[in-house]
Formats: sequence, structure tokens, C-alpha cells
Amino acid sequence: MIYRIAFAFIIPDTYLAKIKERFIVFHRIHGFPKVIGAVDGTLIALKGPTDDTASFINQKGFHSSNVLPVSDAQMRILRLSAINSGNANDSFVLQLEDLYQLYRLYQFQVLYKLGGLYELQARGKDKFTQKMLETFYTIRKLFYMIIAVIGVPVNLLAIVILASGKCGLTACTTHYLVAMATADLLVIMSDAILYRISYYYFPGSFLDITPVCSVIYVLSRATTDCSVWFTITFSFDRFVAICYQKQKIKYCTKKTAAVVLATTGVLLCFKDIPFYFTVEPVRIINNVPWDCYIKSSYYTEPGWLGFKWVHRIFTPLLPFTLIMLFNALTVRHILLASQVRKRLRGQSKGDNRGDPEMESRRKSVILLFTISGSFILLWLLHVIEFLYSNFTGTEPTYYTDHLYIFEHVGIMLRNLSCCTNTFIYGATQSKFREQFKNAMNYPVKSVNKLIQNIN
Repeated sequence: MIYRIAFAFIIPDTYLAKIKERFIVFHRIHGFPKVIGAVDGTLIALKGPTDDTASFINQKGFHSSNVLPVSDAQMRILRLSAINSGNANDSFVLQLEDLYQLYRLYQFQVLYKLGGLYELQARGKDKFTQKMLETFYTIRKLFYMIIAVIGVPVNLLAIVILASGKCGLTACTTHYLVAMATADLLVIMSDAILYRISYYYFPGSFLDITPVCSVIYVLSRATTDCSVWFTITFSFDRFVAICYQKQKIKYCTKKTAAVVLATTGVLLCFKDIPFYFTVEPVRIINNVPWDCYIKSSYYTEPGWLGFKWVHRIFTPLLPFTLIMLFNALTVRHILLASQVRKRLRGQSKGDNRGDPEMESRRKSVILLFTISGSFILLWLLHVIEFLYSNFTGTEPTYYTDHLYIFEHVGIMLRNLSCCTNTFIYGATQSKFREQFKNAMNYPVKSVNKLIQNIN
């Protein structure tokens, strides 16, 4: 009776301002979207009552009460129902609770633990949707492991081959490509390995200590920004080289590339430092703060809202717009220049004589368009999700299951873009392929040489 009266007058933080914070924390720690609590009934043996004794006999054959706690992601009890008969299952007990009406109203989810397996229950959620989510979680875990296994060696190999300067590229272009490969490698290390793989496969490691995961969070943001903007600076460099021959002499140099890349990287790192202060610990154990989740003030305070908008404009909206603009202007220039050169050379439409000047630019143009095209395709879903979120005013935390999957598929494709450039170099640059073959053959030749010396 006291329990019921208490909750009639005392509203726990689950009900109002803290609702959103609850499922943000649950999502961050356990990977389930829009979950506000976990339940698992416990049978407490008791002496059989004189009235309605049959209803207190549980499936194991003794009198009990089904005590049903509802806990948050930090294993703190939100609600505790201890007045239920032993033959009542967890789902039935939960429906008697005020909390159930809350999650039905807002279409939140409650996580049931049934026989050691987790099953999502929510309004309107069918078994197909549950299976779809479980399958997606499994695919996502495997995806980031594959990204790490492939992305680290291929980017390291690209850095070594490009830095050797034997790929037939200008020093300026080489600088940009090495910087892009380095940024992609750092994205895989910080975001895929330190952030996601550690979260999926090694929960509770030292990487989950709040100051450590805060630094990883900042590194993930900064390296992603650098990867994006280094691609933009490369596209602009090629745009100048193709469209503005006079400015090419001054701008497209090794020194200018170094200055542009260094300045861009430093500015982006400074821009992302505030992300360190957007997180707070989920729990404190022996005076050590553990885990990171976004503070609720990040979504409400004007200063943080402004910072969030600036970040979203810088990544992905502005880069996506710029790279499409540079490519459109480059294509327009190439088409116009090609028509002018044909007229000057007296060529008709049916004449197939080659133009040496255009042929000399062909490899540079192909490299530019393949890198830019790959970036546009792999970032497209992420940009669409960004536009949807902002135009509809829907925070990702409130997404339905299908929108949640759409959002994370976009993030996965975005991270996949950090592995594609090396394959693009191999497909478009013959000298890069040659250096790649030499690198692959070097260990074999070294072992054979060592064996011959021994014999």
C-alpha cells in the first residue's frame, strides 16, 4: 500500500525529462535502440495464502510471488512490483504497471530476459521485426571486424607505396593521397577498432573508462572529419589543375599541399575538442568513472545546439555539396575544352584522331572522378538520413526500428569509404599496381633468397 501511495505522489525521473536520457544510455551500453529498462521476474517462495491459493502456485509447483524489477542500463532499479501471484508471467505483470502505460504511450521498448535470451517487446512489434533487429546487430558486429581486418593493411600498404614516389604521380597529388590514406587508417583504428569493436567484443575493458572513451570519441570525430576534408582538398586541387592552368603553377605544388593539409587537420582537431565535454560517465565503480554517453544538456542548451549544428554543417552537408560542385564544374570545363580543341584542330564529330593534351589528363580525371564518385555513393545514405532528421525535426534517438537500421547502414557505408581508395588506386593507376605486385612478391623473394643462402 505504501509503495502504491509513494508512486502516486513521487514521480521518478523515468517519467519526464530523463526518459530520453535513459534510452540513450541503454543504447550506448547494450546496443538496443529506444529501450528504457530491462525486466526479469524472480519467484520468491512464500507460505500459501488462505484465499485464492491456486493462483500463487507457480509452474514449478510451489507457492510464490512473482517479483518483477525494472532496471535501467546502469542496473539501478526503476520500479519494483512485489504483489503479483506466482503463476503470473512477466509480460502479464508488466502490463499492470504504470511504467507499461508509459512505454505504450511513447512506443518505447522493454527488454525481457527469457531463459538467458533477450527478446524485444514493444507496441506493434512483431517477431519479424525482432528477428530483423537481431540479424542486423549480428551483421553490424561482423562488418566492423571485417573493416578492421581489411582496412588497416590496405591503407598501410597504400601509404608505403604512394610515399615511395614511384607511382607516376606529381608530388602534390602524392601528398594528398598519402594524407587521405593516413586519415582513413586513423578512422578505422579509432572508430572501428577502439570505439565499435571494443564495444561489441570487449565490454568492460580499460577502453570503457570515461576519460579514455572520451578521448576515443574525440579522435573518432576528428579523424572522420579529416578523412572527409582531405578528400575535398584533393578534389579542389584537381579542379584547379584541370580548369585553371595559370593558377595551377602556383597552387598545385608540394609546399601548398603540405600547408593546406596541415592547416585543415589542425583546425578540424580544434573544432572537435568540445566533443570531449559532451559525455559523462554511466556509472562509477571504486571511484573510477566508466562508460560514456551524451549529456542530456547537449540536446537542450543553446550553446551545445549551436555547436551540433556547426558540426553537422561541416560534416557531412558542406563537404558533400562541395565535392559535387567541384566535379560538376570539372565535367563542364572538360566538355567545353574538348569541343574548343576539336574546332581548333579541325576535327569533325566522326573523326577519331586522338588529342595528346586530353590523353595526358585522362588518368588524372579518372582518378579524381572515381575517388569523388566513391565518396558520393558511400556517403549518400548518411546525407539522406541527415537531411531527413533535420527537415522533419526528428532526433535519431526517436527513430523507428527501420529508420534506426537505415541510419546505421549509412554509418557503415561511410566507414566503408575508408577502405575503398586503395582499390581505386589499383584499378586506375598501372604503376600503383606494379608497385603493389612488387610489395607482395618481396616477402616471397626474401624467403627464397634466405633459403638459398642457407643451402
